[in-house]
This record gives sequence, structure tokens and C-alpha cells, in this order.
Amino acid sequence: KALRQNEEAIKVFKEAINLKNDFAPAYNAIAGIYLAQGDYDNAIENYTKALQYDKKLDVAMKGIVEALLGKSNALIQAGKFQEAVDLLTQATTYRQDYPKVYVMLALVYNKLSQHDKAVESAKKAIEINPKATNADAYFELGIAYKKLGQVEEARKAFLEAKKDPRLARNAQYELDLLKEQ
Repeated sequence: KALRQNEEAIKVFKEAINLKNDFAPAYNAIAGIYLAQGDYDNAIENYTKALQYDKKLDVAMKGIVEALLGKSNALIQAGKFQEAVDLLTQATTYRQDYPKVYVMLALVYNKLSQHDKAVESAKKAIEINPKATNADAYFELGIAYKKLGQVEEARKAFLEAKKDPRLARNAQYELDLLKEQ
């Protein structure tokens, strides 16, 4: 039933676009439906059109970043790390203040053995929201420092990551490995 309603909504918004081709809110609404369905390519296409007609449409900027994150995540799962970097870098052009993008960049840079870039991205995520726990950013920072041979910096980062129950076990594992070095 929901799928049929979404298809109907897309149809109505496309009719509105036929009447007014530069109707940014309609493109944005269509993109939002595609994003909710996990159809990242169509979401990105429609958010791009919305922003083409209204460059300051904040909801579209947030939406395109979420769509780029979703598609990047799928690429990461498929082992297509460089393609993910390209999309995540594109996401930063829409919003420089979104820590999740930088955390994902740090993760991908670690996968690509570009640890200096991973450090830079993780630190950027932490800098954007210093009051948050930033456990994911600290964990990736720890991985990067470990690979760079900066054991004390890695230890500090893993101790921060360990404060989050989601990462406590993995962070402790990494801390134990550091003790062996």
C-alpha cells in the first residue's frame, strides 16, 4: 500500500513539474520518496534538480548528503572504496558541517591505506562537534594512528572510542593489540 501511495505521489509531483519545470519543491519531494525507498541514484538526480532551481533549498542539501551517504555505504560494502571517496567528497561540497561524512571518509581512507587523510577526516569530524562522543571518529583515528606507528596517539583515540558501549569491545581489542607492540 505504501509503495502505491509513493508511486501516486511521484506521479502528482511530476504533473506539477510539467506545469512548472523549475518547481524545486516538487523535485525535492520526489527525491525524498526515492531516498526513503533506498533508491539513491534517483534521489541524487532529483535533489540535484531541486538545487539547480533553488540553490539555497536547505532541505535538498541535507537530502542529497543523506543520499550520497547511502550510496557511499553501499559502495563500501561492495569494496568500491575509491568510488565511495568520490561521493563522500562530493557530499562535503553541500555540507561541510556534517560529521558523519568525515567519519565515513576516515573509514574509507583507512581501507585505502591513506592513513594521513584518515587522520585529517576523523579530526574534522571531531572538530565539527567537539561535545559529542565522536566514538566512531575516534575509532577510525585510532586505526589510522596505529597504522602510522603512532602508538600513543592511537591509544588515546581508542580510549575515547571505548567510552561508547557500541565500540567498547573493539576499542579494547585494539588497545590490547597496542600493548603487544
